Amino acid sequence: MEADTSVSWDALTADVVERIAAFLPPNEVACNLRFLNKAVAKVLLRWKLVRLSQPVPHHAFIRRWGHEHSMSHLTLKQRKHLVCLLARCGSIANLEAAVSVAGCPLTHEVFKAAATAGHLDACIWLHDHDCAHNYRSVIQAAGSNGHVAVVRWVLRQAPDPGALVRLAEIGLVAAAGAGHRDLCEELLAAGARGVVLSLAAPSAAKGGHVELTQWLLEQGGPRFHNADVNDPSLLLEAAYGFDLPVLQRLYHARLGGSPATPGCDGGGGSGAGGGSGGVSSRDDFALHWGERVALQAVISPTLDWREKVEWLEAGAGCRLGDSGGDGGGGGGGGRVLLGWNGVFERRAEERDALERVMFLQQRGLVDYGDLLRVAVARGNLAVVRHLRAQGLLEQVPRGCDLTEEAAAGGDVAMLGELLAAGWPIGPEAPRAAATHGHLHVLRWMLSEGEGGGEGEGAPDGAAEAAVASVVMRKAMREADGGLLRCAAGSGSLELVEWLWERGCRDWGERAFEAAVGAGSSALLEWLVARGCPMGATGQAYLIASRNGDIATLACLRRLGCTWDQDRDRAGGTFFLQALGGQGGFAPCSLAVLRWLAAEGCPVDWEAARARVAGRQDGWAASVLAWMDARMAAGAASGVAEAEADGGVPLGREAAALAGGRVGAGHGHPRA
Repeated sequence: MEADTSVSWDALTADVVERIAAFLPPNEVACNLRFLNKAVAKVLLRWKLVRLSQPVPHHAFIRRWGHEHSMSHLTLKQRKHLVCLLARCGSIANLEAAVSVAGCPLTHEVFKAAATAGHLDACIWLHDHDCAHNYRSVIQAAGSNGHVAVVRWVLRQAPDPGALVRLAEIGLVAAAGAGHRDLCEELLAAGARGVVLSLAAPSAAKGGHVELTQWLLEQGGPRFHNADVNDPSLLLEAAYGFDLPVLQRLYHARLGGSPATPGCDGGGGSGAGGGSGGVSSRDDFALHWGERVALQAVISPTLDWREKVEWLEAGAGCRLGDSGGDGGGGGGGGRVLLGWNGVFERRAEERDALERVMFLQQRGLVDYGDLLRVAVARGNLAVVRHLRAQGLLEQVPRGCDLTEEAAAGGDVAMLGELLAAGWPIGPEAPRAAATHGHLHVLRWMLSEGEGGGEGEGAPDGAAEAAVASVVMRKAMREADGGLLRCAAGSGSLELVEWLWERGCRDWGERAFEAAVGAGSSALLEWLVARGCPMGATGQAYLIASRNGDIATLACLRRLGCTWDQDRDRAGGTFFLQALGGQGGFAPCSLAVLRWLAAEGCPVDWEAARARVAGRQDGWAASVLAWMDARMAAGAASGVAEAEADGGVPLGREAAALAGGRVGAGHGHPRA
């Protein structure tokens, strides 16, 4: 049957167009389908957003991000994140285009992003383009997500059998935690049996994978009867990941002599044996590890977490606030030394964390100072309001650190709640908000929002905003320009403009250097256009060099920022600093060193080579090879020029050029 070519997109109803769009990836609709004609574009208005976390048609990506200054408004952090997003998508063409423009180093986070998404081609491309990587984190990311092809590739990169086994063990633990049995089987075959009982089975238990935990325990073989069986890590993680019935079966199997498999009656081994460092009885277990097991149940993601705690306390002797010896986690006075981050971690609902706080409150096991600090850091307003309503905040020593924490997190509602509770606020709060680019917090503090606040969840009382406004206005008048410097360090041009328009203009070289560290070319250009001094010490270049930020280095060059000319005419001091080894700074990458030399940075090649020759690593080997090639090229160039000028003999002149100082404007050899 032939297609009816007489039907055009113009003839389709809006409903049909939307149905077609529903079958396409969102970015295909946003970048292609919307542009068929005006009628289709009107129907597909809600498909305008292009998500870089999903595959983007190459032509559309190039149109937006493929030209030289397309990322000038992005900070270094944002450019790195963009490259990570593209690695996660797996499009080599888009990734290559972005890397050529981004001007930032290929970090191990980029490699990890590709491995997490299972894009083997992207991993290989990054490897071939010298992307920084750690095979341990790569196989962990791939194993956690069940990407067999990437795991196999990482194992093939192992330099020796021992390294292969260690990588396989890391992958096994990660795969077990995510429940990928097929991958676990493959990694066991690769030699990862050494961690089956000690790490892999507990990891599976923490993930709540009952059948996989049982299977891994069965792989223990003869070693099932030794000290590994009695390692408390399995019960610790089971208290977190398993529901109560499975936890009970495992507990009795481990410590009561019954079969040691969590999901059925089969298996082998008894918990009565015990080796060095193991647990030989229920009483010993409760004494040394009981409180930690109960705490794991408190922070558990299972719905029956409360029932687990109650059973552990009543039926297993694992009591909260009853810490014992080497494994205990208790604090003095019957209070639990609890990692409150665990209570708030993965708690999507504020009420869920509050329920656990109240549960511990009933047992008198809450240190309110620690609790309040973590609740503010995690932005859990429900817990803070609960403590305030009960008058418990009066028990907590007051300082400016909590309001600073709320401001740094961009949490206007939390900041208002603390101020309403009488918490002090100091100049650190507006600086913290500026450092993290939170313009909405500074606006609220200056009382510019409607009713003294703006944004969802902002407090509606003007009194708190008035208190903050006094601090904010004082910070804006600081002679050292601290607030503007913090804003420049965030890389937010919008924020710096906002402060500038309100008279906050006391800046200096430190503000410019902070902006260099942030890596936004647009902000640097804006600052220079308004007279912000760039400095003459070369510090701006050094900051960008240590960040590996070639895009910002190029921007500094365009803006006319100078090297430290007074010192560097004498001996290339700046370039030596870029080689690291002073002040604990790591050396700059070879790509940065190449750029500096090519752009005329003064270099004392003999001193530079001596600095690098003292290191024994891959970086030093590659840098020395590059330096030797440049010096040889410089010597050959000097001889040719000398012969053309009258046959100056070989010897000192050529040697001096090969190993001597090359400064800006001296016709230095290029790589």
